[in-house]
Amino acid sequence: MRVGRVVSVVAGAARAVVDFGGFQSPPLQVGQLGAGAIQFWWMKADTGLPMMIVDGLGWVWKRWAILRVEERKSYFLRDGASRKIEFSMAL
Repeated sequence: MRVGRVVSVVAGAARAVVDFGGFQSPPLQVGQLGAGAIQFWWMKADTGLPMMIVDGLGWVWKRWAILRVEERKSYFLRDGASRKIEFSMAL
């Protein structure tokens, strides 16, 4: 028995949620990935299935499911194409 301390018990595996964000500047040339990367994340988030995550340094972060993807576009060209896309994501 612990006197004067709060005791917490977690049954089962703890669920970790990682939130992060960034921005991308899509290329002006047609046919490159550009803004399509964010649409790809939306598509994967809709499946709800965990995927292997690898960071820019090559570290493998096991399997994570994309829970949420948000995007904001700004700096538009005459044809309506966005020059800056900010995004946030929860894994």
